Amino acid sequence: MITTACGLFQDLALLHRDHRIAAENGFRGPIAPGALTLGACIAPLALVIGKKTATHLTDEITYRAPVYAGDTLDIEIVAVRREGKSRFGLIEYATHVTNQDGQKVADILTKMGHAYAPKETA
Repeated sequence: MITTACGLFQDLALLHRDHRIAAENGFRGPIAPGALTLGACIAPLALVIGKKTATHLTDEITYRAPVYAGDTLDIEIVAVRREGKSRFGLIEYATHVTNQDGQKVADILTKMGHAYAPKETA
């Protein structure tokens, strides 16, 4: 998967493809490109919100630890803020990602617009 992702993203970084280079830099093997990690971690949002999404606005990601081939990621998604005055119903989601060892690998804040008008507030 990592090699395929590197080809898709035209990622030439040797940390993502070369075992020797990765080991020389303190990693146990090639690490997943950030774009692959981000994509895998935010894809479950579609399961949470379904067809109500009008637009995917932003993602802010903080990488906490490397992701390796064969890692199992546990993804927790929480709606943390709803913006009441906007063209769309804007909601921010916090995504917390840990690996099979319980190590935090990423935190992501995603802002999405939903296909409903927010309730008017007085």
